[in-house]
Amino acid sequence: MRKGLHTLVFSALCCFSLMKAQVVERKSPARFKMHRVLQSETVYGISKKYDIDTTELILFNDFLNSEVLDVNMILRIPVFEEKEIVSSVLSIPSGFINYKVKKKENIDAIALKFSVKKEDILKYNPRAARKKLKSKQLLKIPVYKQKSESQFASQVNYDTYQVKQGDTRWSIAYSYQISLDSLARLNPQLPENSYSISVGDVLSVPSNSLEIKELEYANQQEYAESAIEEEQESPFVYNDSFLFYQVQPKETIYAIVKSLDIDMISLYRLNPKIKEGLTSGMILKIPKPLGFSRTVREGLISPEFNLLDSIQVGSSHELLFMLPFRLDRVDTLDAEMAQKEIKKRTDMKTSLSFYSGALMAIDSLRFYGVFVNHETFDTELDKGRVGAYLQLADLSKYDAVVGPLRSGIIEEISRSTSLASIPFVFPLSAPIKGAYSDNVLFSITDPSEIREEMIAQLLRVKEEESVLIITDSSEDGQAKRDLQLAFPGAKVTEITDESSLDLEEFKLNQIDSTRVNWVFLETSKPSLASGVTSVLNSINSEENRIIQLFTTKYASKVFESQSISFEHLSNLKFVYPSVYNTPESESEFSKRYLNRFGFFPNAYAARGFDLVFDLVLRMAYDKDILTSTSVIDEKEYSYSKFNYGLSQNQRGYINHSFYLMQFTNLERNKIDENYLRNNLPRWTQDSINPLEIGVGDPQ
Repeated sequence: MRKGLHTLVFSALCCFSLMKAQVVERKSPARFKMHRVLQSETVYGISKKYDIDTTELILFNDFLNSEVLDVNMILRIPVFEEKEIVSSVLSIPSGFINYKVKKKENIDAIALKFSVKKEDILKYNPRAARKKLKSKQLLKIPVYKQKSESQFASQVNYDTYQVKQGDTRWSIAYSYQISLDSLARLNPQLPENSYSISVGDVLSVPSNSLEIKELEYANQQEYAESAIEEEQESPFVYNDSFLFYQVQPKETIYAIVKSLDIDMISLYRLNPKIKEGLTSGMILKIPKPLGFSRTVREGLISPEFNLLDSIQVGSSHELLFMLPFRLDRVDTLDAEMAQKEIKKRTDMKTSLSFYSGALMAIDSLRFYGVFVNHETFDTELDKGRVGAYLQLADLSKYDAVVGPLRSGIIEEISRSTSLASIPFVFPLSAPIKGAYSDNVLFSITDPSEIREEMIAQLLRVKEEESVLIITDSSEDGQAKRDLQLAFPGAKVTEITDESSLDLEEFKLNQIDSTRVNWVFLETSKPSLASGVTSVLNSINSEENRIIQLFTTKYASKVFESQSISFEHLSNLKFVYPSVYNTPESESEFSKRYLNRFGFFPNAYAARGFDLVFDLVLRMAYDKDILTSTSVIDEKEYSYSKFNYGLSQNQRGYINHSFYLMQFTNLERNKIDENYLRNNLPRWTQDSINPLEIGVGDPQ
């Protein structure tokens, strides 16, 4: 009995040691192969094909625990050892066998029956790769001479691709006919909270992509019944004439065509693969419609997302407002003196206006079942005071900090690594160069991005207009350089502090009397802007002189100052970018604000409402508002819109949304590219009074 127990224990230990040895032997694969899932394949069939256990396949492709195997999905196949193998596959078959498919038979069973690889059957039977097998269907089965081929055991099944200028994840996925998820699985080094890639990055891609394309399109007569001419296959290059779209679960071709308002024939021509049917995650190439209004991130159309329908009702959030209320300058016991001080100080007016709008947003959020507790800290515009507070205060209890406003303090926070545990939202600040903290959100678009987008829109609508650039010599010159690059023949006039724009000289040497003149005025000085617009308005009122005025700079502090004539700006049809839409006195927010505070809201109050309302809704959807930026697309409210995304250096988040505004009939109106195309002044030989040309009001 004792001997039998000893033998049993010894045997068990030996078995355990053997199992452990096998596990250790297979724990670290020597390398990986890449496998593209074909139609009708199963986890068991793929495992058997590569002589591995299904548990090993799932171990190195853990998403299979939660996802169904899908066509074109990319799997990592572990290779545990190099050994001499006997392969029956050569690149060129010695002949073919004609085989008639039996009822309920699949490719795997046929490949096993004839001792050939499934891919080799599909290579010479492209129709079988696109459609399910049918009973009595004829297949050509390749026959190979057997040969010992150790070289095939070490065959690498994936290639590398170096990211080039203009590449995006969608364009690469489209080129290799894989989904975004598959590209991400092949490249685990890519950041998960964004879709960004950098020029020079080296990515793993399927090496058999060209073979798959050849397999899928080789039998061209299969498509003879279609009257749609397919686009010529060529090396992929992204340009601004088309976009990408990722197919959503259960989405149909008809639904995509209706949702994106595109032509079905163009969709088929650009994406011949959809004749086989749509699969979730498939990347489609979409012709860019004129005036396209959906959110686009690096060329990919964001799926429609209703934020209000996705929030967690009953959620509660903690906010801290860090604003320069400047209570140190106000005698709260003397109301009259306090009001005089507030009117005198811009920082106090801005902070109180913004905060009043934020309070309105907090009240409105209760209606949707979202609750906000908040505290305030008066920065007093004192960098030292803020620094001391941030070192001593327990910020972990807050979900986000709104503020501060002053650039010096913002720069310090945006470069701090010790404050990286809580999001800071800067409500009135554009991005700061050199920021490297991941937890900051700039709610104002980068000026260079605005200029680039505005120029791109104007280039698309430009015809034969003459382009003139008027700059302030104290500016850094980047706007002038960007405009000259976009409009190589543009005439440039630079104004110094000692000079001004001479009407007669400018009219004689700069203004073209046979074309519409596009004038870009780039300055930060209201006095210079006032003088130049006065001269341009005088020239514009003359016969055969048509001027359309633009600026690519934020115009609120310059062109909306009281020193500039709104009548002149209206006559010049002045177009400019802005963070804010024009507040409407008849809007629901304006009426509620008037009822609460006794006067109409200004732009800062409107901004406070929209920013806080949007911020808290995002937190009610996902406490981690930074990672949710990749899910939530552009959201527009009464006076502002927000579309946060990673900055170009992948550090911090930037709001990429802004408005194009135009002065017409002494009013500021929101416009878009379609409006520019249809309403900008155009030259005709019959043009006599320039004020009669392009006078349509924005819709």
